[in-house]
Amino acid sequence: MKGLITAVLFGLMTNTTEPNYKSFFSTEIMEARLFIKQNSSYIKNSCKINEHSEHICMAIVYPELLRYSSWKDLLESSAMELAYVRWGSEVVDFSIGRFQMKASFAELLEAGILKHESLNKKYAKVISHGCKNEKAIRKSRIARLKSTVWQLQYINAFYDLCIITYPELKEMPESELVFALATIYNRGFKNNLNQLLVEGHKKQFPYGAQYSGTQFSYGAISSDYFKSKSKS
Repeated sequence: MKGLITAVLFGLMTNTTEPNYKSFFSTEIMEARLFIKQNSSYIKNSCKINEHSEHICMAIVYPELLRYSSWKDLLESSAMELAYVRWGSEVVDFSIGRFQMKASFAELLEAGILKHESLNKKYAKVISHGCKNEKAIRKSRIARLKSTVWQLQYINAFYDLCIITYPELKEMPESELVFALATIYNRGFKNNLNQLLVEGHKKQFPYGAQYSGTQFSYGAISSDYFKSKSKS
């Protein structure tokens, strides 16, 4: 299994040169860098407490920082928030905050933490909203997702849940791990990790599979960001 995954990732990583995404996202990159700089203390503290590399965690969400800067005016909707609180993510689900997390993503993480005893204590605050009413819990979840501090906590929980879900990730060097984690973050948890990594090489960011214009591999952008931080 290790050999197969390594072979898949080698093929992906050696063919992930993007058609100048830095030019495509030139303004967004400046905004993303400013955001990371302004929130560096929160980022470092959150990752240190949870025993994760801050560069890996930020690489996972880095493409979302670029997308947020492009679409932020379209993404902030109090009407959608109220609809989610009333009906839930099965009816209304949308991206929130700098890391572009959906309510359904937070729900998935909370459920995953509850299933694994090893994560219950570490992320006790994540699975506790201090209320039992479902609408009140949804309201609390939305408030969290609008907070950078809470989104950092969610990304750290995501990191740990990925390692438990796909134990083979532990054997990967950091450069390959970043691509894998970013791809899972972008495309969701799936049974077949190898197939997921193959899909992650497809250039469907930031507009989705139906768009025929210039696009990029989410994982490749994450990997490039991580490489730049590793060298600095």
